[in-house]
Amino acid sequence: MAENMPDITGILDVTGRVEYVSPSCEALLGYLSSEHIGSLAFDFIHPHDLAAVEDKYMKIIQFKQPCEAEFRYRHANGSWLYVDAQITPVMEKNEIKYLVVVARDITKEKQKEINLAPLDNRMRFEQSVNMIKQELECAKKYMEQTELERSSSYHMENTWFEIKELEKKIQELLMRAKSPTK
Repeated sequence: MAENMPDITGILDVTGRVEYVSPSCEALLGYLSSEHIGSLAFDFIHPHDLAAVEDKYMKIIQFKQPCEAEFRYRHANGSWLYVDAQITPVMEKNEIKYLVVVARDITKEKQKEINLAPLDNRMRFEQSVNMIKQELECAKKYMEQTELERSSSYHMENTWFEIKELEKKIQELLMRAKSPTK
């Protein structure tokens, strides 16, 4: 079954050394399966992700429970692929005999997330500014009503001035939010 799966299936010993890797390794990572046998799986993990993966691996060994990990893995051409890996310990007499790893390439999904992040931030920014604008409109209506009920005073004039200054700033923020980022 592992021979025909598009995901990479591997078997690691308790130290993280590769004992088996499916042929899909070549299609996804550019390595022949035989090139991975005997190597440490950790040697191919991105340095920024390594500590978190090692920590999860140690917890699998300690608690003998499966775990999921997302990290970058080095392709044979030197680039980095994002992978989502399910790591499951296989037990024999209450001891871990080996670990089965099933990893799939999630690079495209991660790139979409990364590319959409600035847009999401801009949308949240616009929503925040629009909420402030709505609050300001409510304050203006209150001031208009108060102005109708009483004669204009120095405090009223100052309040109106501040509201108008806030409106200008909000308009500037909205214009910046709508302009393309560099």
